[in-house]
Amino acid sequence: MLKKLTVRGFEQGDEKVMVRIHKDSVEKFENLDVDEKFILMLFQRPDFRFFVADNEGGIVGFLGAVFYSSVSRAEVGPVSIAKGYRNSGVGSRLLDDCENFLRTLNIRRVTAKVKYDNNESINFFKKHGFEQEAVFRRYTKDYGDVVQFVKFL
Repeated sequence: MLKKLTVRGFEQGDEKVMVRIHKDSVEKFENLDVDEKFILMLFQRPDFRFFVADNEGGIVGFLGAVFYSSVSRAEVGPVSIAKGYRNSGVGSRLLDDCENFLRTLNIRRVTAKVKYDNNESINFFKKHGFEQEAVFRRYTKDYGDVVQFVKFL
């Protein structure tokens, strides 16, 4: 399935596939309007980076990270993987590459917020060394609870 998986930065034109992948698992994320315009806006921010998983010329997942170099902190998310590629190591590879990038910026503290009932993502972050730090009640725009995880690089 994963013959030639590579992780690269975002390229204009990726946004169409990224929106489709994100919508395939929208129930796992906060109710935000993630469309092509939103992705392009994030891409233009100097403190944000998308990591794109490409398998033989086709996008199979992506991860976003916002980073604050001045205070050595970052937050990762979303991590969106195409159906058929979940639980195949794509998310792990994206997160590893993201963490390596953040280390080059001297980022030391990385957080991730996950919907309280998203057990798949909770287990993913725990598997990668993140620890539960807090629960935010009524955090999302539709009043859902969120668990915050932290990892120190």
